[in-house]
Amino acid sequence: MESILLLEGLHISALFLVAPWVFLILIATFGDACVGYIDELLLKRLAKKSTLSNIDVDAPGRLLLISGFFGFVTCFFAFIASLFLGNEYSLNVPLSSFSLAISAGVLEVMWLIPYFTALERGGAINTTPLFQTIPIFSLIFGLAFFNEIPTTVHIVATLLIILGAFVLNYSPEKKLTDFKTLSLMLTASAIISIGFFLFKDASISGNLVASLFGNGLGMGLFSAAIWTIWPPYRRQFNDFIHTLKPKILAIQVSNEGLYALSTTASQMAIVLGPSVMVVTAFNAFHPIFTLAIGLVLAKLGSKEHAKNFIGKQLITKTAAIILIAAGAVLIVF
Repeated sequence: MESILLLEGLHISALFLVAPWVFLILIATFGDACVGYIDELLLKRLAKKSTLSNIDVDAPGRLLLISGFFGFVTCFFAFIASLFLGNEYSLNVPLSSFSLAISAGVLEVMWLIPYFTALERGGAINTTPLFQTIPIFSLIFGLAFFNEIPTTVHIVATLLIILGAFVLNYSPEKKLTDFKTLSLMLTASAIISIGFFLFKDASISGNLVASLFGNGLGMGLFSAAIWTIWPPYRRQFNDFIHTLKPKILAIQVSNEGLYALSTTASQMAIVLGPSVMVVTAFNAFHPIFTLAIGLVLAKLGSKEHAKNFIGKQLITKTAAIILIAAGAVLIVF
């Protein structure tokens, strides 16, 4: 009996290794790790500029609005896709499905607020690995709304991720944990997790293309609302438009294109995968990619990133990422 169960488990594992959604989530994860470093560059090296009113402002507002308005680009491509893919991917879906997709788009912009604030505080290597807490929230929401009872392995995995999160934001020099950065990233992860559930439900009751269209529409409309009612972010965005520089524009467009591709790949993986929790658990590769990219940047001469790979900092970061990745992998089981 045990041998039969083992063979069945190996068979399921083999399916995961060749399933299209696995490749999609790995591509999305690597893209997200790259985006984290580009966001860090835009925030810390190109952050402060003089606005037309001579007020110095930071970059989070313009980055958020640019990302949000890029949702309209997703709308356009989804609309074109619907014209060529036939009735199966028509935009004519139930209103409930479209509403869920728009809501997911709103959350897609909303989580950027705590994320950019945390990124500005702690940098990519201290913040982006904390996206591994998303499976924890998937477990919590599954328990709260779908009566999914976590196993002992799930509880152990959750504790490993939480421990890793604390270690990652622990400073050996200051002997303190940056709880503000930690809480901001936990908020971002919770919002992302809810958005994943909404998007998957929208795709099931409608179709993937219509959900991508609604998601992009929600992003764009919510960004327009923020631009209208939030003067600091409006000033930052307007300043970016009026003082456009080729270098910044090239970086920004590349970043948004990569972010859009990563998001689409992730959403497709969630729709094709067996469950939100299982798919998001494959983000365990995110901290590994983040550490590897940071190490490459350090080797290329980045002093800002090199400080994370010396002495106690290297030991702390490596231990934290191992704990987080191990916990994320265990959640699959």
